[in-house]
Amino acid sequence: MIGPSLEALGYILAPTLFIAGLLSPEFFLAYTGLFFAFGVFLSVGSLVLEEMDIKRVNNARHLVVLFLIAIVENFGYRQINTYWRFRGWLQFFTGERGWGTVNRLKFLKPAD
Repeated sequence: MIGPSLEALGYILAPTLFIAGLLSPEFFLAYTGLFFAFGVFLSVGSLVLEEMDIKRVNNARHLVVLFLIAIVENFGYRQINTYWRFRGWLQFFTGERGWGTVNRLKFLKPAD
């Protein structure tokens, strides 16, 4: 439950402290490298454990693609996902509920 807030805090504090001169470049690079390496480890480890248990992927090429996606997802998608999770966390604690409204622009005719 506190994961999104801690991860978002790390995304905000580390660059802010680095820019303010409170973190050395070596520490900042080591922290960033460790952060991404840990994310890749979790993603690839999850893929390996799932494949060992379920054996869902029969094609080796598909497994390689999943492996590459498990690596790439940590550079951009994970940060967007953290934003969404943190926003949901804030909405939960502020009492904001619901999906909002969707305004329909036009009705589509059914296909013949």
